[in-house]
Amino acid sequence: MADHLGLKLGVVQRSRGQSVLNCSAYRRGASARLPSGSIVDYSGREDLVAHFVVAPDGVPDWAQVSEQLWPRAVAAEKRANAQEARTIELSIPRALPKPYWIELARGIALVLAKRGMVVQVDIHCPTASDGLPNPHIHLLVTMREIKDGEFSGRRLATGIRISMAGPPQSGTRWRNCLTSFAGGVASITMLILVRMPSAVFLRPRFACRVGTSRSSRPSSARR
Repeated sequence: MADHLGLKLGVVQRSRGQSVLNCSAYRRGASARLPSGSIVDYSGREDLVAHFVVAPDGVPDWAQVSEQLWPRAVAAEKRANAQEARTIELSIPRALPKPYWIELARGIALVLAKRGMVVQVDIHCPTASDGLPNPHIHLLVTMREIKDGEFSGRRLATGIRISMAGPPQSGTRWRNCLTSFAGGVASITMLILVRMPSAVFLRPRFACRVGTSRSSRPSSARR
């Protein structure tokens, strides 16, 4: 349940029978033809709040459209056991007002885009087992740099450090979380502060600070 801001990180792995084409279609509520030739169709899902792509400046038009992006990403991975994409899932606190969901998702995706990655962003809000909303963000992230209009042989060393904190003021509920992901190149600091004087959430405040941490770079990136 989304009473706090939770984080899950992973990869789409061929060795586990996973396909980024299937993953992308499922998250954006669309259909897709898989490498096996079979067709999947998730167009009937009703919990999709938003879908968009965040890409680095100067990439081709195809990189900004999920239907064109992921087949090229799959083709760039030659190994049978390749990792086709990175995944990030972020549960959104129910106290965070809906108008801020896209801002939060875009802020994280922009950090990754500045490091050369293309990010498919999908926000879902199904009903949880307790009957309340379960809002969460899915990010699907490319593995390789786009150079000269195509995916290159260079895999991007990606890192995310996310911290959430609210000052321990009276009537304020807050969570601290610090998570490192795949080497720690980029860093994100998000401050989410929600006043909770009672069961009703009042006067929500939200700020998102995005930056790059030089100290978190692996030694090879600092040379």
